[in-house]
Amino acid sequence: MLQYLLDLVGRLGHWGYLIIFVAAALECAAFAGLLVPGESLVLASGFLAHQGLLNLDAVTAAAALGASIGDNIGYQLGGPWTVAFVLLGYSLGASWRMAEAWIGHAGTVVAGAAILLAVLTWLGRRRARPSTQ
Repeated sequence: MLQYLLDLVGRLGHWGYLIIFVAAALECAAFAGLLVPGESLVLASGFLAHQGLLNLDAVTAAAALGASIGDNIGYQLGGPWTVAFVLLGYSLGASWRMAEAWIGHAGTVVAGAAILLAVLTWLGRRRARPSTQ
């Protein structure tokens, strides 16, 4: 796996710095950090710089600029994203019990779906294994 990653970075060339920049920016932007493993990618890029595949100064600059820009995007989005949640809470204030029931039901459905998915995945992998008899 490590050799595959090293070969991939070698083929990417200077595009690797752009990927580091974008990953750091997305991780620091509002909500995108939940989907983008920017911190892990930045940590790995430091390792790759140590291996001589990336330039340490360029990795540092790409990660720092990406994080700074991502933070600013998150800050700018925070004002409207905040007002919307306050107004939503205000509008649901009169029917809080109904919203609480819906949220509780939605959580139960999501948890049930996650458990079902885990069981189906486990069963699929178990069937895919060759038997050793």
